[in-house]
Amino acid sequence: MQTEPEQWAVEAWERYGPMIFNCEITGPEVLQLVVEERERKLRKFNLGDRVTKTKGSSWTGLVVGFYSTSLTPIGYAVESENEPGSVQIYPESALASDPLLDRQGKEGV
Repeated sequence: MQTEPEQWAVEAWERYGPMIFNCEITGPEVLQLVVEERERKLRKFNLGDRVTKTKGSSWTGLVVGFYSTSLTPIGYAVESENEPGSVQIYPESALASDPLLDRQGKEGV
Protein backbone atom coordinates (compact mmCIF):
# COMPACT_ATOMS: atom_id res chain seq x y z
CA MET A 1 0.00 0.00 0.00
CA GLN A 2 1.42 3.35 -1.03
CA THR A 3 0.95 6.37 1.24
CA GLU A 4 0.86 10.03 0.33
CA PRO A 5 4.15 11.87 0.97
CA GLU A 6 4.18 14.58 3.58
CA GLN A 7 4.00 18.12 2.22
CA TRP A 8 7.55 18.96 3.34
CA ALA A 9 8.87 16.01 1.31
CA VAL A 10 7.02 17.16 -1.81
CA GLU A 11 8.36 20.70 -1.39
CA ALA A 12 11.90 19.39 -0.86
CA TRP A 13 11.71 17.25 -4.01
CA GLU A 14 10.40 20.16 -6.06
CA ARG A 15 13.18 22.42 -4.80
CA TYR A 16 16.17 20.04 -4.82
CA GLY A 17 15.23 17.28 -7.30
CA PRO A 18 16.50 19.16 -10.38
CA MET A 19 19.77 19.92 -8.58
CA ILE A 20 20.33 16.20 -7.96
CA PHE A 21 19.68 15.29 -11.61
CA ASN A 22 22.05 18.03 -12.79
CA CYS A 23 24.74 16.72 -10.39
CA GLU A 24 24.89 20.09 -8.63
CA ILE A 25 24.27 18.53 -5.24
CA THR A 26 24.47 15.06 -3.69
CA GLY A 27 21.84 13.11 -1.79
CA PRO A 28 23.48 13.67 1.63
CA GLU A 29 23.73 17.40 0.93
CA VAL A 30 20.04 17.49 0.06
CA LEU A 31 19.21 15.65 3.27
CA GLN A 32 21.18 18.21 5.30
CA LEU A 33 19.42 21.11 3.54
CA VAL A 34 16.00 19.55 4.11
CA VAL A 35 16.70 18.96 7.81
CA GLU A 36 17.93 22.54 8.25
CA GLU A 37 14.90 23.90 6.41
CA ARG A 38 12.47 21.90 8.54
CA GLU A 39 14.22 23.04 11.72
CA ARG A 40 13.96 26.70 10.62
CA LYS A 41 10.22 26.28 10.18
CA LEU A 42 9.86 24.76 13.65
CA ARG A 43 11.90 27.40 15.48
CA LYS A 44 10.28 30.50 16.91
CA PHE A 45 13.43 32.65 16.58
CA ASN A 46 16.06 33.04 13.85
CA LEU A 47 19.73 33.98 13.86
CA GLY A 48 20.06 37.65 14.71
CA ASP A 49 16.70 37.97 16.48
CA ARG A 50 16.77 39.99 19.69
CA VAL A 51 15.36 37.96 22.59
CA THR A 52 15.09 38.29 26.34
CA LYS A 53 14.86 35.74 29.12
CA THR A 54 11.36 35.76 30.61
CA LYS A 55 11.90 34.55 34.21
CA GLY A 56 14.58 34.61 36.87
CA SER A 57 17.85 36.32 36.05
CA SER A 58 17.81 38.72 33.13
CA TRP A 59 19.56 38.12 29.80
CA THR A 60 18.90 40.04 26.61
CA GLY A 61 20.77 39.67 23.37
CA LEU A 62 20.89 38.25 19.87
CA VAL A 63 20.38 34.63 18.85
CA VAL A 64 23.76 33.39 17.62
CA GLY A 65 23.12 29.65 17.43
CA PHE A 66 20.87 26.69 18.08
CA TYR A 67 21.07 23.42 19.98
CA SER A 68 18.96 20.37 20.63
CA THR A 69 19.04 17.67 23.33
CA SER A 70 16.71 14.93 24.45
CA LEU A 71 15.29 17.30 27.11
CA THR A 72 15.43 20.48 25.02
CA PRO A 73 14.34 19.83 21.45
CA ILE A 74 14.63 23.50 20.48
CA GLY A 75 17.23 25.64 22.23
CA TYR A 76 19.08 28.86 21.49
CA ALA A 77 22.51 30.33 22.13
CA VAL A 78 22.06 34.01 23.01
CA GLU A 79 24.95 36.49 23.05
CA SER A 80 24.48 39.20 25.68
CA GLU A 81 24.12 42.76 24.47
CA ASN A 82 25.57 43.95 27.81
CA GLU A 83 28.55 41.59 27.89
CA PRO A 84 29.70 41.12 24.26
CA GLY A 85 31.13 37.65 23.73
CA SER A 86 29.21 36.13 26.64
CA VAL A 87 26.78 33.46 25.50
CA GLN A 88 24.13 31.55 27.44
CA ILE A 89 21.93 28.73 26.18
CA TYR A 90 18.20 28.61 26.86
CA PRO A 91 15.26 26.46 25.83
CA GLU A 92 12.74 28.17 23.57
CA SER A 93 10.18 28.29 26.42
CA ALA A 94 12.50 30.55 28.47
CA LEU A 95 12.74 33.27 25.80
CA ALA A 96 10.50 35.97 24.36
CA SER A 97 10.94 38.19 21.35
CA ASP A 98 12.35 41.61 22.20
CA PRO A 99 11.84 43.69 19.05
CA LEU A 100 13.53 46.88 20.30
CA LEU A 101 16.23 46.30 17.71
CA ASP A 102 15.99 44.49 14.43
CA ARG A 103 18.69 42.22 12.99
CA GLN A 104 20.68 45.16 11.67
CA GLY A 105 20.72 46.86 15.07
CA LYS A 106 18.31 49.59 13.99
CA GLU A 107 15.43 50.66 16.19
CA GLY A 108 12.21 48.82 15.45
CA VAL A 109 8.92 50.40 14.54
